[in-house]
Amino acid sequence: MTGFGAAQQPWPEEDLLVTVEVRSVNARYRDVRVRSDLGLAAEHAVAAAVAERVGRGRVTAAVLARPLGETGAGAEARIAARLDRAIHRYGRLATLAGNHGLSLAAPAARDLLALVGPDAAPAPGAPPFLADLTARAVEALVRARRAEGAALEAALRAVLDDLAGTLEALGPALEARRGRIAEDLAERVADLSARGLAAPDRERLEQEVAALLVRGDPREEQDRLAAHVARARSILDEPAAAGQGRRLEFLGQEMSREAGTLAAKASGAGADDLLLRVRLCVDRFREQVQNVE
Repeated sequence: MTGFGAAQQPWPEEDLLVTVEVRSVNARYRDVRVRSDLGLAAEHAVAAAVAERVGRGRVTAAVLARPLGETGAGAEARIAARLDRAIHRYGRLATLAGNHGLSLAAPAARDLLALVGPDAAPAPGAPPFLADLTARAVEALVRARRAEGAALEAALRAVLDDLAGTLEALGPALEARRGRIAEDLAERVADLSARGLAAPDRERLEQEVAALLVRGDPREEQDRLAAHVARARSILDEPAAAGQGRRLEFLGQEMSREAGTLAAKASGAGADDLLLRVRLCVDRFREQVQNVE
């Protein structure tokens, strides 16, 4: 399921605004990827927090650290420390120059700071509030996924209702197809007899009809499909839990097999439109359950 969640909090000690953003899109398995401005420790922490709450889907998370402002306490401390280092180095240079009878001109601030190079302080690491910040972002993501899940459940129930109604409408055509099995066999025997072949005795015909009924009765697939529909509805009635999507996906695979066999057995029953509708309902169900966690 798709969703988005975000949370942010200032980190005055480091003069940073820390933001955690989490996005998810549909995927068959869980795939969590994290990008962090605060190092590997933050990436691992966010990935673990996401994995605890999300069981399925492709999730991308970002930990962003942006300057909070030029007046932040952390910025002031870093600038003051850098300036102190520059003044100290300039003092040593002035002493060395005096030892050699040289004097240095008064430096500008830019010249002083050039003595210590750019501020290349390492990444500050994970803030102490990262776990809480991540939990808030993931909770927002989960709420969005739940809202989509409710809409998805309604769509799945509508597909199941459509499939159940179509199977029921198929009943008369399948019953007629069952009755046609004996008639088709009798027509073929009559055709062979007309070509000069000996007709089998009545007992042999009855055995063949019984065998054809066992192998070719489409009502068996109709009953199994109806049972799968009932099972899918019972899973949707259960409290939401991880793993329901996989169970529904398995049912969708079974439905697809039964629908294919049903279409083959019921061919010629005069219900091609209904058989096509069964296949379409099953395909819609299989497509939608891939989004269920």
